[in-house]
Amino acid sequence: MYTFTVKGIIKEQKVYEFKVNIKRLMLGLTPDFKEYSLSRDDTSKNLYNLRIIWLQENSRKEFLKSEDYRYLISLFKILGIIESQTVGQSDILISET
Repeated sequence: MYTFTVKGIIKEQKVYEFKVNIKRLMLGLTPDFKEYSLSRDDTSKNLYNLRIIWLQENSRKEFLKSEDYRYLISLFKILGIIESQTVGQSDILISET
């Protein structure tokens, strides 16, 4: 499985807007996307971690060139600050559907 993770601090008054827009974005991703996880860091109430998993590396590459990717990055930048972005590979699923 192929992953993309972005971590950032979201302004407290923008958390609801952020969550709604992330959910809307994830619902519109191509069928090649396997799953995603949005979590809040326990050490900082405004630090959010979004991890997206694809079964195919090419699907992730296409996402990283897409308008959806640019929208995602814009959400973090407009509603907060990006701390990091990582691209990786994993053998572990967050959940099985």
